[in-house]
Amino acid sequence: MKTKSLYEAIRAEFLESDQQYCCYCCEPQTSFQCCQENHFVPFGDLYPEDQQAIIDEEFDNAYKELK
Repeated sequence: MKTKSLYEAIRAEFLESDQQYCCYCCEPQTSFQCCQENHFVPFGDLYPEDQQAIIDEEFDNAYKELK
């Protein structure tokens, strides 16, 4: 049985989330508008490199909290 890597496990969690992200800056939606636009998509619709950047930022933020 193959186990998922931590990255794959976190990506799966993000894919199941209802969180929407700005198409332009990839910030999570917190209001009706971001970047003077209102185009938001689910995590799975972002480019793979944008998904990676979001997950990397989560890792960085989690690591900062451990310090």
